Amino acid sequence: MPTSMKKVEVYCESGSADKVTSLLDKWGIYWYRSPIESRGKKTCKLSFYAPIYVIDDIIGELRTILDLRKKENLILVIDVEAGLGSPYRVTQRKWRYRLKQYVSAPKFMLEEETMEKAELQPAQPLLSMIAGLTALIGLLLNNPYIIIGSMLISPILGPLYSLSLGIYWKNKKLAYTGAKSTAILIASPLIASLTALALIAIMGGELRETPELLMRTRVTSYDVVLPILLGVAGAFSIATTITEALTGVAVAAAIIPPTATLAWTITTGSVELILGSAELLSLNILGLVAGGIMGQVILGLLASRNNGEGRDRGKSLNPKQASKP
Repeated sequence: MPTSMKKVEVYCESGSADKVTSLLDKWGIYWYRSPIESRGKKTCKLSFYAPIYVIDDIIGELRTILDLRKKENLILVIDVEAGLGSPYRVTQRKWRYRLKQYVSAPKFMLEEETMEKAELQPAQPLLSMIAGLTALIGLLLNNPYIIIGSMLISPILGPLYSLSLGIYWKNKKLAYTGAKSTAILIASPLIASLTALALIAIMGGELRETPELLMRTRVTSYDVVLPILLGVAGAFSIATTITEALTGVAVAAAIIPPTATLAWTITTGSVELILGSAELLSLNILGLVAGGIMGQVILGLLASRNNGEGRDRGKSLNPKQASKP
């Protein structure tokens, strides 16, 4: 069973034990110390529990203190078989830690990571096509469960986020790559849906209007606010990596079903319906990008508050603050 904690046992010489405890105090970790004897030498055993998302950082600092070439020094990491603490508090600490890591990271590192999200993998257009076809089936059948299923498949969050970040940082290459990938991931389901609708029409299938289709052919006041909020949520979810998958589903909801609806309206030949669905899709895309930029502004303010001069300085995270609930 996966857990959120690890148990660490540190065996070291008595002279190094104080350095280890000082390090653990800096991280705000509760520790247990007991003396032991090893081959006639006085050594110490220190035990503590730590969240899995900080364990690598703590071990890295312990390695700078202890000379692991000596037989007396040993770091042992043990899986915890039962969960410890409140899941809510664990998630809250993890969210704070990830956010502080993000806002204190050097800008060039974030640009490299974001460029990886902007570049398409071969399977992504195919997944986007499958998502569009799934959404089209749900729309034609007026089945919201199938429509929700289509959102789970779409991989559009990363490229949209990259586009927003490229605009915010005035990075033309990143913005261009994100825009190109986003365009491909929108064009793929549109083309797939048009092809499917043409085949259905040739085979004599019925393409009737459904409430799920018609509700996506007009713009309401909610459609102006919702994509902006989703864009902000997308920026925060990628920064913290906590709810990225769930937010990706919500972002896809603003893209995939409207894209499939646009394909359907094109087959109807109704200019009013085509313009309405195209307006909704365009508004959602612009809102998501604008929301992503707003999210970056908020993250930038947090970076300035935490680091004094913002993200570009790339100062290190205060580990003691990171471990506090």
